Amino acid sequence: MFIGIHCHYANLALRMVRAGTNCLTIAFCHDIHEDAMVSSQDLDVKKMGHVVAVFRKVRKELGIAMPKDGNTVRLTGTQIRANHGVESVNPLVA
Repeated sequence: MFIGIHCHYANLALRMVRAGTNCLTIAFCHDIHEDAMVSSQDLDVKKMGHVVAVFRKVRKELGIAMPKDGNTVRLTGTQIRANHGVESVNPLVA
């Protein structure tokens, strides 16, 4: 998550992340970011709640359960090799 960075730097970072990973990239900004997979403008609490509800609905409809161990980030092949075979991690655990 990038907070308070200039849009040109956000576009560069989004392009770098998408090029090397299977991460879903989302931009919440005042502007549209063409390098994000999802780009949403001018969110307030109600609109953000709607975005979260859509993701939850899609996960439920597709039968995608959240991992019980909290490891919600899947690593790429290169990242797995660099992390001695670890395939997924919990982003909330340091």
